[in-house]
Amino acid sequence: DEICTQVRKLFGKAHFDCVAPVPCGHSKGNTCLSVLVSKKLASKLDVAFIDALRGVKREGTSHPAKNADLKKPKLATKQRYNSVLLVDDVATSGRHIELSVQALSEIAQHVTAIAWIGSV
Repeated sequence: DEICTQVRKLFGKAHFDCVAPVPCGHSKGNTCLSVLVSKKLASKLDVAFIDALRGVKREGTSHPAKNADLKKPKLATKQRYNSVLLVDDVATSGRHIELSVQALSEIAQHVTAIAWIGSV
């Protein structure tokens, strides 16, 4: 609810066509936090959820020093979009977001990226 409220305050109610997650890297399966948050946010914003990016599965644990060798995720769709909201659950170096924006820019006129870091 908090993310949805902030997105609406910043961008307006109908600014985005869809919400897409930064692809999972070290997380197992399609249950990483960026996917879960993106699905819920898309539902609350009443827009489509698109799993538009395919990341490269990485072994071990996430570490900022390893971000330099990341590859741009591959597109999982050729569908065109006007405006995509890209969601990541955390931004350490910003490299995942940067590469994901580059990939989505091939199918979207506008890509806006957010990383949501919250606490209780």
